[in-house]
Amino acid sequence: MTPGEGTPDTRRPAGRAELHADEPGQTEAVLERLGRARLITFGNTTVSLAHEALITA
Repeated sequence: MTPGEGTPDTRRPAGRAELHADEPGQTEAVLERLGRARLITFGNTTVSLAHEALITA
């Protein structure tokens, strides 16, 4: 997510390859947890916020 300067922030699908953590397996663990909480949704190769309200929450 890239905050806009002077424009409202919006959600966009992110490729799984864009998401990485410092330790192996950490990214998948976080994505799984967020998915179970229904805060994100999964596409074949992408991840999206479930709702734009999560950007400002």
